[in-house]
Amino acid sequence: MSSRLFVVILIFALGSVSAFGQKKTCDLKLKVFSYNSLKGPKARLINVTAQLKGKNGKSATLTGEAEDGFDGLDHGKHRIEFQKAGFKTRVREINLDCDLADDKNRVWSYTYLWRDEKVAFNDIDLVSDNAEEDGSSDRKAPAEGKIFGKVSVKVLIDVDGNVVSASRIDGVKELADRAIRLVRQAKFSPTLINGEPFQVTGSLVYNFVP
Repeated sequence: MSSRLFVVILIFALGSVSAFGQKKTCDLKLKVFSYNSLKGPKARLINVTAQLKGKNGKSATLTGEAEDGFDGLDHGKHRIEFQKAGFKTRVREINLDCDLADDKNRVWSYTYLWRDEKVAFNDIDLVSDNAEEDGSSDRKAPAEGKIFGKVSVKVLIDVDGNVVSASRIDGVKELADRAIRLVRQAKFSPTLINGEPFQVTGSLVYNFVP
């Protein structure tokens, strides 16, 4: 093997490692809500401190702005600690799926905090959140291309109303990937049983129309 050929192969190998070694990143945007509020399940908390656990250690104050959260996080799992006076500190593990990022490279995640009855809390930091949930049953979703019809999707929803997993039950197979992507981006109110939040499963129907 000539030295020139060896150099070419080496450069190709290094280029391949560099290309495949690149990590996918996106921005994680956060909303925090209170379980214990007379204002309903959509009572959003502001001025919450969120801190990334581990070697990163970045922190952010969630003031209710659209850009609250962390920018440029790696695709994958992140542990975040949420703190708010009058509420119990909570650590959540969030599996950040950058494939679900919107056109601004953002992925949204909801988190709920429980009141600490031993600590006083001024509800001035509770604001109403009127954002519509995206996961309504039999939702009419615009289809890309010329394939239309309905798709039933099974979903697993965590205690914070985030979709953990989704899979097709029946319907038009060619629309399954699109429906699952829409479901994974949906947000729900938590399911409470005797006042306690539970992880639940259910199904949604997406109707793709022209």
